[in-house]
Amino acid sequence: DPDGPIVIMDGGLSSPDNLKSVREAGFHYLVNDSRRLRKRYIDAFRDQAGFYEVTGRKERTTPVFIKPWIDPDTGDRLLLCKSDQRGEKEKAILSRAEEKMMEGIESLSTRIETGRLKDPVKIQQAIGRLRAKNPRAARFYVIELVEKDTGAKVGTGTGKNENKQDGACNGEDKAGSDSKKNKSKSKTKTKNKQNKVCYRLHFKRKDEQIQMEEDLHGTYVLRTSRQNVEPERLW
Repeated sequence: DPDGPIVIMDGGLSSPDNLKSVREAGFHYLVNDSRRLRKRYIDAFRDQAGFYEVTGRKERTTPVFIKPWIDPDTGDRLLLCKSDQRGEKEKAILSRAEEKMMEGIESLSTRIETGRLKDPVKIQQAIGRLRAKNPRAARFYVIELVEKDTGAKVGTGTGKNENKQDGACNGEDKAGSDSKKNKSKSKTKTKNKQNKVCYRLHFKRKDEQIQMEEDLHGTYVLRTSRQNVEPERLW
């Protein structure tokens, strides 16, 4: 090949420094860009103009659509690719992840609202575990612990504010505690306060980010430093 060989690289190895090293060694590269970089081309993926089906493939294979593009920062040739089959798979994966996330949110919310989990520090830890168990869906949800009466957000630390708030909520009853006459009344008040539910779980789905993710389902980006390869051959 008069333009030299092409080094085919995995997306995980395609850092700018590595690509620069390949070029300095006198080679071209072809790489599948990392998934996070697809967002840079969201508008181009949403615009159906310019996409066409790759031809010459085996019969009964799912169609793949491609659109030639140029990286304005590097001058690399790009090939924006879309596969309906791949998109349906990614959609199903995200859907299942969201279902598990919602099940976890509902379960934790029930524990809080029924008074089975009251300590704000332990609730925050439970939120952290929930997010850790569902990393694929967690980035699309805001989950916060708030005061039931005021809706004020409860901090995530373990400092004095949380401990003070929890103690007041659960009835550290000072009134009448030194009075023998009011001992029985004080115990009743304390018991009632200990049964009081002070917090609730507030969550919000990041619809705009979810929509962007859905619009990118089934997409991927091929990148090359070669300028004279036909798009179909590049794919």
